[in-house]
Amino acid sequence: MQRHLLTSLTCLFAVLLVTDLARAQTAPGWNRKVEAIAAIPDATGGVQLYAVVEVDSQVAPADLATVVEFRVNGTAVGSSFHDIDCNPCAACPTTGRCICETLADGTEICDCSPWRSIVGPIPTPIQPGDEIMVILYPAPGALPDDDTSDDQLVQPFGGDPVFWNRRIADVQLTPTAGAPDNFFDITVQVDYEGEYDGVLNMGLSLELLINGQSHSTIPGFEDWITWVTCDGGCGGACAWNNDGLVAGHCEPQTPDW
Repeated sequence: MQRHLLTSLTCLFAVLLVTDLARAQTAPGWNRKVEAIAAIPDATGGVQLYAVVEVDSQVAPADLATVVEFRVNGTAVGSSFHDIDCNPCAACPTTGRCICETLADGTEICDCSPWRSIVGPIPTPIQPGDEIMVILYPAPGALPDDDTSDDQLVQPFGGDPVFWNRRIADVQLTPTAGAPDNFFDITVQVDYEGEYDGVLNMGLSLELLINGQSHSTIPGFEDWITWVTCDGGCGGACAWNNDGLVAGHCEPQTPDW
């Protein structure tokens, strides 16, 4: 795995627009894949486990319902069921199929891109040196995977629990031109950090508090970041915004957001 730092996002508390993620499935048939594992501390001093899971298909209709199981040192500590189907969909002219998840309340969420989700949290006690494993199983009656090599992922827990991270790197106040002396433009610099080659939705919300009172917010928005091995002069890692729709840069340079 590689450790990459992508910096920085400048926000002036304005409307932000992000292009939807679109990734093509290159393998034939259908596939389930565990992309990454995270172990993040909670408020009680314990750890909550997460996994990034992708399900995609070039075949429709297809029942791809999936069970995501979490294990620590071989012992199951939690699981979740995801009712996923691939259906013919006129709204997806390029692929001709939608990847849909049916939620417990019957709501159906469909997208033309692969189904990708951060699954969790699974709270569990864990110690440095423990082994975390995430396994994907076809739900009863669902299609099995022909290629199961990416249906599980193992990661040792080294005591550093953050596998991806957002942090406030800097806050600057600049007097607002033409405004009274007590008016300022506030610029917030946010760093994104990831530790694998893959895609994460690193979307966030920003809230400005003055003397503890909420003053302004940017509501939650999606921001898909792709970390990839970089060809050319980088000698290692590139970070791409919006799955490559904004040009990638050798870290730690800043993409043009």
